[in-house]
Amino acid sequence: MDRILTSALILLFSFVWSSAFIVAKVALVEWAPLTILAVRFALAALLLSPALITLPEAIPRSVTPPPKKKPPSPPPLRRGAQATSLPPLRAPSPWGPVDRRAMTLGLLMGVLNGAIYLGLSFSAIRLLRPEVVIVVIGLTPFFTLLIAAATGVERLSLFKVLGVLLGLMGVALVSGIGTDANPNPLGLLYALGSGLAFSFGTVLFRGKAGRLPMGPLAFWQSLGACLALLPAIAMLEPLPPALPSWTLTGAILYLTLVVTVFGMTLWLVLIRRHGAGTAASFHLLNPVTGILLAHWVLGSEIRATDLWGAAVIALGLSLTLLQPDRLPVLGRLIRRPLRC
Repeated sequence: MDRILTSALILLFSFVWSSAFIVAKVALVEWAPLTILAVRFALAALLLSPALITLPEAIPRSVTPPPKKKPPSPPPLRRGAQATSLPPLRAPSPWGPVDRRAMTLGLLMGVLNGAIYLGLSFSAIRLLRPEVVIVVIGLTPFFTLLIAAATGVERLSLFKVLGVLLGLMGVALVSGIGTDANPNPLGLLYALGSGLAFSFGTVLFRGKAGRLPMGPLAFWQSLGACLALLPAIAMLEPLPPALPSWTLTGAILYLTLVVTVFGMTLWLVLIRRHGAGTAASFHLLNPVTGILLAHWVLGSEIRATDLWGAAVIALGLSLTLLQPDRLPVLGRLIRRPLRC
């Protein structure tokens, strides 16, 4: 049952994440990319703001509350002093250490996962073919594994390395890389920086924020992304030429509700359940689901190489999820060399 639920969550996440690029193409016709992202994250932060309200815990009926302790008696008054019942004034402290930690890490993750990752990827789509951008961002699982291993968050295994390499081969087959003679170097730099930023954000959540409450963390992540995008918008993009149309409004609402609020929360849940490196490998399915969505929505043609690439990606993903203990003989052969 757990495997079925995990597979369903992975497929749902991949479809939600891939649909963002198709919907973004509709929105980019009217507004600039960073403006769309800022509005998207501002709306997401507004919707997630109730998560900051801490409700008092209910006391079970079967458990009697502990007796209240009597307050300590005040010290005797000196001569000439007047008695008062007012307590000494102290600054209120509504947030505890967990809330402050969620705010700090959430803002940082918003800069990495929201502003830099999506800002660079949206900018790269304007300079490169979408297939090339997908291939470069498809390097995210490999970046994440290396960063997680270098920082001590996770340990590399031969299955994960082979699975990611096979997945990258499948991504290359699906995307048809190599058809452009001279791709734009600035666009490649944007896409590479996008994948690196998302990898750092994934490892940061797994290593530092894995046990923090999801609601406040998602709120601060959305707010941090919005605030980080405002200076870039002021310097790089003009004001929107007109009020949004109904098509643009629907696209922004979809990106806000489905992709940002639901998709990002689902992504954090997958990281918490499976680890940073394994969860990052789920992005290897995104080119496949993206091509299927493009075929269903836009009528794009599905090539034979797409099917071969999908098979290779599925094999790579299965190897990434596989643990050495499930294959005792092979696990004993590779376990010693991999421990370092």
